[in-house]
Amino acid sequence: MKIYEDRDFFPKPSYPFFIDKYTIRKGEVIPMHSHSFYELVFVVEGHAWHEFKGETRELQEGDVFIVDPRTAHRYRGREDGVTVVYNVMFQLSLLDRELSSLSEIDAFVDFFYLAPFLRRSPHQSPYLNMQGRIRVALEGKLQTISYEDERKAPGYELMVRSQLIEFFVVLSRYMLEHRKGPERERVEEKEWLTWVTTLLAEFYNQPISLNQFSRMCAMSPSAFAQKFKQRTGKSFLQYKRELQMAEACRLLRNTGWSIVQVAGETGYDDLSHFYRIFRRQAGCTPLQYRNHQEEQEARSSTAH
Repeated sequence: MKIYEDRDFFPKPSYPFFIDKYTIRKGEVIPMHSHSFYELVFVVEGHAWHEFKGETRELQEGDVFIVDPRTAHRYRGREDGVTVVYNVMFQLSLLDRELSSLSEIDAFVDFFYLAPFLRRSPHQSPYLNMQGRIRVALEGKLQTISYEDERKAPGYELMVRSQLIEFFVVLSRYMLEHRKGPERERVEEKEWLTWVTTLLAEFYNQPISLNQFSRMCAMSPSAFAQKFKQRTGKSFLQYKRELQMAEACRLLRNTGWSIVQVAGETGYDDLSHFYRIFRRQAGCTPLQYRNHQEEQEARSSTAH
């Protein structure tokens, strides 16, 4: 199975974005594949078959769905007509500057942090179908994004980001309005701690707050905090920081990244704050930690 990496679509690492209006030809088979990034698909016209999560669906005009990173899928074109789709490939880091603000929007948090796990549930369809004015509006935004990205006129990256943000906010609002009830109950009643720790393990470097996690689990912030500590033996903040610092230590050991890069990758925009937390957790500065690890590795190599 082909696995597409960032370098296959994003020649500019600081701009992890690619959009393409693609025509699936009659009878065309796009083999099973996955990718290291998100893919958003919007069906403009046609009814190709899409195999995803072990199920095959006949796509409908107006369908919108997200394929999460490392999730396999494939297409098969119909014999009686073509299918036209917008493929939008991106990393969330494209919106790094906006994530703090976006993470205050409950709809966005649900769509990008909670929904990937709902999409893995056999009870939850990964597809949304848009019709009427909302479909026209979303397709119009994709047309603008495609036009800006193709022309690459001054300021095009800003235009793409702003239109993409509008697209996701509209889409996430729609999802919240049309999907209520059972999925929240599953998170709260049956598996809430597993969901929360899995979300934290994947999104520890994103600015999701305790209040947002408690809302997703249908608990008050105080009840969530109390139950989380009872189950894990740690406060929510301590648990999240330990994940961040473990990743920071791994990056310091295994990469040549600067301290600023390591801090940013683990969710810290304020370098002095990163230094304080790191020293508190590790007992030394990031640079001291890296130097100590390098010295240990050198001694180990000499001994052998």
